[in-house]
Amino acid sequence: LEPVKINLGIHFENDGDDWELMPNLEPETNILGEKITLYGGWKGHIQNNSFRSFTQNNSWTGSNLNYKNSKIDKKFVGATIGISQFVDANVEVYRKEFNNMPLYVNSMMDSTHFDVVYDDKTTIEGIHTGIGIKVSNKTRLTAAADFVGHKLTSNEFAWHLPNTTVNVGINQMLTKNIHLRGNAFYRDEVMVWLGNGLTKELDGHLDLNAGLDFNYSNNLSFFLDLNNILSDKYQNWNNYSVYGINALVGLKWSM
Repeated sequence: LEPVKINLGIHFENDGDDWELMPNLEPETNILGEKITLYGGWKGHIQNNSFRSFTQNNSWTGSNLNYKNSKIDKKFVGATIGISQFVDANVEVYRKEFNNMPLYVNSMMDSTHFDVVYDDKTTIEGIHTGIGIKVSNKTRLTAAADFVGHKLTSNEFAWHLPNTTVNVGINQMLTKNIHLRGNAFYRDEVMVWLGNGLTKELDGHLDLNAGLDFNYSNNLSFFLDLNNILSDKYQNWNNYSVYGINALVGLKWSM
């Protein structure tokens, strides 16, 4: 067990008329000859919510919104593990406490748009896991999963937020200049609020995607993306289905 490194600090953040004192504590140590890094932390910050931040997350957010900032306090412990020169992994367990966590619900005035409601005090407990495998000099596999539980005080459910997400990917070098990409993403079902006490469940989904990159030169490359290969017109946001199977072809130029 090596000596523990500690990053310790505090900072002030403004929340309207008030200033909040926020912690920043991050201890870290290595064991087994740096094959395993153990870490933890306690961090806090103010999340500034705005029309821009809401629409970046949900493009169909309406404009007549009530804006509140969110105070977030996160405590976590985790480990990164170098299992071998070919395999690395990480796991983290965390607890977040939210004041004024924003949630998206269909507007009662116009169901094609979304309003933002806030949960007064929310506790989020979760586990994040990930692994990377170097199969060969030409092939790398990755996988990550998040399992989350929400405890709310002023809403029945965490509207539009999943409890489970899984992401699996592959990168394959076919030749020096041609690279193949593949990705599978799973999200479980989510609850949505329709107003007047009505709720419904959006189904979970599996989204498969693939891509091909051709590096013609140091400055010019071409790409082909094939998205939603299963052509499942699922909904991330109530009333808005994603496109079925679709393709995107393009080029990238850098100076």
